[in-house]
Order: sequence, then structure tokens, then C-alpha cells
Amino acid sequence: MRIKLGTSNNDEDSNNSSEIKVLEMSPNTILNPITDEIEWAEIKHDIENIYYSWNTILIDMYQLNVNKDDILNFSSNLDTAALYVKKEDKSNSILAIANLYKALPQFAEIVSNDKTYNGILKTKSFILNAYSLAETNDWEIVKNEVEKANESFKPVIADVEFLSNNSYRVNKTYVLLNETLNSLDTLDKKIFYIHYRNLMEEICELSA
Repeated sequence: MRIKLGTSNNDEDSNNSSEIKVLEMSPNTILNPITDEIEWAEIKHDIENIYYSWNTILIDMYQLNVNKDDILNFSSNLDTAALYVKKEDKSNSILAIANLYKALPQFAEIVSNDKTYNGILKTKSFILNAYSLAETNDWEIVKNEVEKANESFKPVIADVEFLSNNSYRVNKTYVLLNETLNSLDTLDKKIFYIHYRNLMEEICELSA
């Protein structure tokens, strides 16, 4: 898991306003869907880095008038994720990390009006949440999350300028979203994980 949280001050902006520049997590290090192996050492290291970054970023969040409860909830969720990762509890770690990631699109919407980037963040969040819920074998809930991801991707497709510059990846992501949705008809976690991995890799490239 990698989360990058950063702020930037634009000196050319007459209002000298700050904005969150990067809010990105690549969940591919959480689990290899083929082998079910988790890279615990890397995740533990990443959690430590998140703590280090968050101590600075939360101050910027307050300055940007982000809801205090949302900031505190992220801190609490980070503690929960760290606890489960320390115990190397796979199922709860995945759920906690997915819950942690849910806050990122919310933060992005507060500080940015970039509907395309926010749409990508939301899409990633719903897909990661679907992945975390697959362990429950409640396929209706998983399907609901993937459908939300599909809906969240519509602003990306509707952005003519972004589409013209990223047509291959946008179209491929759209196809993979629908393939992931269709894979749920098999009720097979291994097949779903393969589609999840391919889809998430493509989405992460879009927001890189």
C-alpha cells in the first residue's frame, strides 16, 4: 500500500491558496491475487511513512477548513489499519486499508474541483472496497461496489480534453470495469481477484 499526501502553494495564485496536490494509493502491494501472499514488511514500512506524512498534512487540512471530524476519523482509521497490519491479520487489514482510502476522495472533493481526478479516486475507492468485501462471499455487496465504481468513472469518460489525451487508458479502464463486473457472475474469488488486479493497475496509471 502506498499513500502519497502532499500540499502545494501556488505563488502565482493571487489568493495564495493551498491545495492538496496528490492523494494517491496503489493497493497492489496489499495482496497478490494469484498467490494470496501479502508483503507485510513493505506494508508496515508504508504505514510508518503515512504516519510521518500525516503529521504534517493534517495541519494543512485544518488550514484548508477540512471538517475536523473527518480529519480525526482518518487518524483513527490509520491507527486501526496499523494495528491489524502489525498483527498481520489479512482480512481485517484489507478492510481497514479500504476504509482508510475512502477518506481520500472526500478530501479531494473539498480542496479541488477537478471532477475527472476526483472521479478516478472514487473509482479506485469503490473497487478497493469491493476487493476488501470479497472475503465475505457476499457477492451482492461486492457487485454494488463495482457498480458504484462504474458510475464514478462517468465524469472521466465525459471529460473530452482528458479523454483526447488518454483515450487508450480511459477506454481500457472502462472495458476492464465492465469485465470486472461481469466476472462476479462466476462467484469465484480467484477470477475476481485477477480482474481486480488488472483493473486497479490501469486506474493507477490514469492517476499517476
